[in-house]
This record gives sequence, structure tokens and C-alpha cells, in this order.
Amino acid sequence: MTLATLMRIHAAMAAPYAVALTLAPAWLVGLLSPHELGPAGVEVARLFGAATALVACVAWIGAGLRDPRGQRRVAAALLFYMVLGTCICLSGQLAGAWGALGWSNVAVYAVLGVGYARRLRRA
Repeated sequence: MTLATLMRIHAAMAAPYAVALTLAPAWLVGLLSPHELGPAGVEVARLFGAATALVACVAWIGAGLRDPRGQRRVAAALLFYMVLGTCICLSGQLAGAWGALGWSNVAVYAVLGVGYARRLRRA
């Protein structure tokens, strides 16, 4: 799999998540966590939805870059985000903030992170 393909997959996975967080944060978080969101939590989740939309855009634009060096730089930034996301999701999961479906977040961040690390190592 090429770096561009990985970035497109990342964008395609992030976009619906961003839409759901922005438009229906309580519903999405309700699927992943036994805890309810208060008013501040809803607004923070919506803001995270906007940030996730940005990640989707960056991944999609990065996939279309013709300059391999530029594409690797975008991938390195996305790798950094994936490492942070994996750590944050794992920490929340182990602390009991998320239900069983919360492990899906840990898995997605970790798998994409490994994918970026492997592609960058080969590049």
C-alpha cells in the first residue's frame, strides 16, 4: 500500500467520524461510553469533530501531493497525531471512560500509526 492510499483511507475514516461528532456528539459518544456528556462536553466533542474534519482534509490533500518530500512531511505530522491519539485513547480506556467499543478508537489510532510509521520508514 502506498502512502497516498493510506492517507486516503485515513481521510475516508475520519470524515464520517468528524460529521457525527460535529452534528450528533452525544449520540456518538453514547455509543462509545457509558457516561453522559454535559453541555461543556458536547461543545468540546463538537470542537473535536471540527479538528477531526481538519485531519481528514490534511490527509486527503497530503495524498494528492506530487512532491514525495512534502507528502512524507504531512505523513510525519499525521503519525505524530496518531501516536498522541493512541496514548490518549488507551489512557481513557484503561481509566474506564469508554465502554467496550472504545477499544475501536485505540485500534484505529494504533493501526494507522503503525501504517504511517512503516510507510515513512520505507520512503
